[in-house]
Amino acid sequence: HADTAVNKNDTTLTTTTQTKLPANLLTDTGWKMEESTVIEGKNMKYYKRGRKENTIDFDNDIYKFETDNTGTYFFNGQQYKFNWKYLDAGKTKIEMAIQYPTPLIVTLENILITDNTLKYTRLFNINGINYVAIETRIKN
Repeated sequence: HADTAVNKNDTTLTTTTQTKLPANLLTDTGWKMEESTVIEGKNMKYYKRGRKENTIDFDNDIYKFETDNTGTYFFNGQQYKFNWKYLDAGKTKIEMAIQYPTPLIVTLENILITDNTLKYTRLFNINGINYVAIETRIKN
């Protein structure tokens, strides 16, 4: 957004544009699932918000990242705490450690973040099964 300052003694109009850094965009809001394609072993599942034919339910799936590198994962009425960190200087990879009874390490790669969308590839392994998900989240 742009802030405009006017000096009464001068006819010069100054406009400054404040650009948010990816970390600020990430922690400003909760991010709810908009679309997901999940590959689980040999199976593929699909979700699109508002679509009736979904093969997986992410209606109540929200990530909330905090500035202190903690966060909360909301899923179907449950809340799980997580810790997160960037894995690269370009802030295109995040590692999340979700505090389930057995902690789950989730990697988000190819992160693209705007004011309204968070897009990434999500990778994790449960009981020897690899999961890959291509996902888009929107502001909650």
